[in-house]
Amino acid sequence: MYGYGYNPYTSGPSYYSNPYINPYEAALAQERARRAQEQRETYARALAQQERERRARAAAARRNPYGFGLGGFYDPEEDEEYDYGYGYAEPALKRQRELDDAARLKALYNRAARGDEMDVDSTPASAPKAAPRRKSPSPARGTSIPIRVHTSAPKASPTPAPAPARRHPSPQPHQPTPAPAPVPQIEPTQAAHTAASLIQRTYRRHAALRQLQSLRSKFEELTGKFDAPGVLEYTVKDARGSEDGLEEVAEVGVGELKFKGWVRPQTPVVDEGKEEDAEMKEGGAESQPVDSTSEPQPQLDTSTVPPLAYTPSTRLILAQNEALLRLLNALDAVPSWGDSTVREARKHLAKDVEGEAAKLEAWWRAVWREKGGSAKVKRVRA
Repeated sequence: MYGYGYNPYTSGPSYYSNPYINPYEAALAQERARRAQEQRETYARALAQQERERRARAAAARRNPYGFGLGGFYDPEEDEEYDYGYGYAEPALKRQRELDDAARLKALYNRAARGDEMDVDSTPASAPKAAPRRKSPSPARGTSIPIRVHTSAPKASPTPAPAPARRHPSPQPHQPTPAPAPVPQIEPTQAAHTAASLIQRTYRRHAALRQLQSLRSKFEELTGKFDAPGVLEYTVKDARGSEDGLEEVAEVGVGELKFKGWVRPQTPVVDEGKEEDAEMKEGGAESQPVDSTSEPQPQLDTSTVPPLAYTPSTRLILAQNEALLRLLNALDAVPSWGDSTVREARKHLAKDVEGEAAKLEAWWRAVWREKGGSAKVKRVRA
């Protein structure tokens, strides 16, 4: 049909461009069309199956609107127990068709999953020997051309290659760890000793002075907050010396002898025992015992100062005296480390604490000497 010098790039018909002339292209086109048709049919059947299930659920919901608490799910097997009455064969055939369609759809899905599908032979069919060209009419469009199609066997899954054996490194001989190099020892010099001693003494001095300063602040707080009572009580006769077990207590008013502003006399105090002996000598035989029954309130002897009674009125004095004694014990626990500054500070503070305790004792003794003669005596239970 074509002469020598045929140009394949022209727009005229060629052997490879016309699918009806090339048998391989024609077979491939038909296979593609068949696959597209099968996919459309499968999709249509799936949609139809979904629609049937939806209608079945709706029918089950109409039959049982409550659904027994399970949402009214439709089970096709339940239709066998349902009596349709007249015309039962038609629903049974319809159900059978639905089951067949579902089985066919499942088979198609399984086949697609396994890869078991129709494949076209990748080797094109051998072209027939070229016959002498002659003018003949072109094959009609509807003429069928035989296609060699074969069903390929399922592709075997590739066998995984065995994992290579893990090679363990051969044990290396143990090498001894080299010993660390010795640190060179630096001998301290005399200047280093002197500096260390100075630092240590300074640190100890500052620590001791801080303790003394804390004790000084506590002492000032004790003396500043102390307020002596206005009435003092003295034990004139102990309960152990009385027959009824009662204690005689003398109650003395302080009056103008306030502890605040009172100055301790600097004159030496005469010993009480010696003072009592002197008074006995001066009295001689003229001194007679006073009959307690003749006078309701006897005149008390103020030469001998009785001890303070443990009553609520004297509790503040006893507590203050105890706090001062504890402060002295704390001062004794502060080390001086041979430092003169610490010793002097501790000595001054101890002197102040002892002076405050002595002043407190001298004050309540002076109150008895000046006011004890007019004291009121009462008997209390110890």
